[in-house]
Amino acid sequence: MRYYLAGGKTITLTDQDFVAEGGEGKIYRQGQTAYKIYTDPNKMIPSAKFQELQVLTHSNIICPQQLLFDKQQNPVGFSMAQVLNAVGLPRLFTSDFCQQHRITPDLQLKLLGNIRDTIQFIHDQNCLMVDGNEMNYLVSEHDWITPYFIDVDSYQTPHFPATAQMLSIKDYHSTQLSTLTDWFAFAIVACQVLVGIHPYKGKHPDFKKHDLAARMQANMSIFNSAVTVPAATRDFAVIPPAWLDWFIQVLEKGQRLAPPSVTGSAVQVPVAAPAAISSVHLQISLLAQFAAPIRQYLAYNGAQLVLAGEQAYVGKTAFKLPNADSVLALEPRSGRALAFSVENQQLQVFDIEKQSPLTVNLAAQRVLQHENDVFFVHEDRLMAVKTVLLNQQLHVTAGTQWQIMPHAHQVLDGLIYQNVLGQPWLVIPWKANACMIRAIPELHGYQVVSGRHQRGVVMLCGHKNGQYDQLIFRFNADYSHYDCQRLENCDLLTNNFVTLDNDMVAHIAQDGELNLLHRHADARKQLQDPQLNTTMQLTHDGMRVLFYTNNTLYQMTMK
Repeated sequence: MRYYLAGGKTITLTDQDFVAEGGEGKIYRQGQTAYKIYTDPNKMIPSAKFQELQVLTHSNIICPQQLLFDKQQNPVGFSMAQVLNAVGLPRLFTSDFCQQHRITPDLQLKLLGNIRDTIQFIHDQNCLMVDGNEMNYLVSEHDWITPYFIDVDSYQTPHFPATAQMLSIKDYHSTQLSTLTDWFAFAIVACQVLVGIHPYKGKHPDFKKHDLAARMQANMSIFNSAVTVPAATRDFAVIPPAWLDWFIQVLEKGQRLAPPSVTGSAVQVPVAAPAAISSVHLQISLLAQFAAPIRQYLAYNGAQLVLAGEQAYVGKTAFKLPNADSVLALEPRSGRALAFSVENQQLQVFDIEKQSPLTVNLAAQRVLQHENDVFFVHEDRLMAVKTVLLNQQLHVTAGTQWQIMPHAHQVLDGLIYQNVLGQPWLVIPWKANACMIRAIPELHGYQVVSGRHQRGVVMLCGHKNGQYDQLIFRFNADYSHYDCQRLENCDLLTNNFVTLDNDMVAHIAQDGELNLLHRHADARKQLQDPQLNTTMQLTHDGMRVLFYTNNTLYQMTMK
């Protein structure tokens, strides 16, 4: 497809350049530049609005840069800066993602302060976001405090009113769009970042479940004493007093106010770690405590690895890592503990106990892990890490390779979601030399926010029609068939499950309910237990169910 930039430069876009497809058009990427091509040219933003948007000069506002024309000289799209190494803001709503990436409450507050400042800049240019929902933000993985504003062509400018708005951030108490309706939308998003839940979710005895509009019209937020929230909702105590007061004034009392000018610091909430917990159904025993929050636990061939904070524990011995953003694995034959990471677009492998790097010459952008198998992504390839032991020396090379879309993929926990020219596909490496790549029609229309794969089970959270659904897939032994269960309109984004060596699956649902099922059989068992909550991040050692909360590792057994 050939297009022409204003000024005459020719741009040829191919399927290899494809990134994503939305309701209005398709996104392509070449180098540091992205291109939006409208599916219906009649919906192309007017050139006068294009000019009015040029005042939004902040580098983190991904504003249209140059108009694109077809061969008949009709405007059909525009160019914009390409955002690299960023994730969608909803990823930060989940406690496990924040813990894994060391995103502290203070970093969340700095991020929100930067979002607030950018919105104020937009207002100062006589523009409005209007549809400032969480899907229209990306967050830099380099520092977790730099926001990127996307979908900017939908903004309201002085002479072009906005026409679309997601109902989850709609201000039902205002008859006109204004800076205050933008701040109301920001209050909703900020609440989700800090405590993990939409402020009008949860349960109230006088309202039907999921009746978001009625709750918003009645100013009945999660800060009302009659509302109960899921167990995984983060403690409101982390919210600084000035922000908590603003939330209550705006979300609960119906006032319309700009956010605090000073972010403040998050309050650290101490977490007790009892040695044993006994309840109706479960016996929970403490196994170990570490100096920092646990980010990964791996048991393999009788050995155990733990990543806690910036240290790796091999058994009970702590070792410093040169890159804290590593994944840990054991070399199968030698049993040596290794840390895998990416630095400067190169795969890095570090021998933990010897405290020395291995010689590696492999380009990489991402590392992906399933159980003890490690893979890496480079451009349009997913590759297995292969280790060869020669004369007690470990050599790292690329093993089996599979082709993926170079720009239209998203690396999740143990799998890849990719958009193949508008169709959803999953890429699931399930052992070092085996990978399932197939279209998954059940995901059509979803923006996949998070996902996890382990031993034949995949759980994904996706956004569609203004709500989040969870989809649970169970695959047979060779991943040639699957079934799918859909849990609609979830309050929280969580994929907290573990598949044991006997193919039993333990899953803590968003309400704290423990679901016990089998990878292949239909039999299911559900347990309600007051000790359960989704902050208990499930893992396993063979057929033992373990979990970690903050810096403490526990074992869970049925009575």
